[in-house]
Amino acid sequence: MEGPPTTEALASATNFSVSLTFKCCAILIGIVGVLANGALLNALLSKNSMKKTVNIFIINQVTLDLFSCAILSITFAVKSSCTQYVGTFGWLVCALFDSDMIISVGLTGSIVSLVLIAAERYFLIVYPILHKTQVKRWMIIALGTLPWLEGVVVNIPAFWTSVVVDGACFSFYVWPNRASQVAYSICMILLTFFIPIAFNVFFYGSILLVVRQRSRVFQGHYVNQDMSTVLQTNAHRAEMNIISTMIIVSVAFAVCWFPGQIWYLLYDIQYNVPNNDTFYCFSMFLMFLSICINPCIYAARLHPVKKKLQGWVSKSVSPVVTLA
Repeated sequence: MEGPPTTEALASATNFSVSLTFKCCAILIGIVGVLANGALLNALLSKNSMKKTVNIFIINQVTLDLFSCAILSITFAVKSSCTQYVGTFGWLVCALFDSDMIISVGLTGSIVSLVLIAAERYFLIVYPILHKTQVKRWMIIALGTLPWLEGVVVNIPAFWTSVVVDGACFSFYVWPNRASQVAYSICMILLTFFIPIAFNVFFYGSILLVVRQRSRVFQGHYVNQDMSTVLQTNAHRAEMNIISTMIIVSVAFAVCWFPGQIWYLLYDIQYNVPNNDTFYCFSMFLMFLSICINPCIYAARLHPVKKKLQGWVSKSVSPVVTLA
């Protein structure tokens, strides 16, 4: 383990910064995300929604996004306050908030939840009998804790790699050696980006192939094309709506997270990125924006959510119409 770093060494090693404007935008994104995810969560918490296993995973993901948005606003409010980090409490604030550790817990958990949703849809469509006989409600609830646990475990290093020097916080800096830092960074990139994308491509690709094959079987069994179309529509409309929704959410995740993963990789190999501060802020902005995009996608695509939101709107508009 290397000795305690000096302020000058830390300052020279930290080659990126965020402006006050970016911090204010992050706080605003967090507030909007809390409102959007809160409304979506309220719409999903119904008896009918809780009966479906996939909705339990979606509710868990929305809860993780809601948690991330709330912590996002708190974290950047702390960063904007120019707080002096003093004593054990100052170090805790540094490790938990200034390092973005708690935000990462929710963001990482949300990514794991996306993979769980894809896996549940995969087993339901590809192995329907196995899903019906072996998948129990208690298993789904138990698996719902996995995103939270992984989010905590993979971000634990923030505790022993963050340091406070002369009242200033420097996170993810003190490592036993360079190899351990690189190994952790590579593992994080794989766990939070490339492996989830690979799983999602496999699960949804397999689902679409199976659905296409079964569609051909339906058409072969019925000479009347209208009857075939009706049966297919009734059998697959709801499932395909959920599947297409989750594919859109997964694509949005990949697009929003890709620049951040590239920046993290270049920063870790100590490549001097041109306009480093701008690139960093842009990539972080997209990551934070992703947790606000998801509620919009769910509200636009999932029928139960649309129905409940339309009911709220009609209730709020009807008094205005009556008065008019």
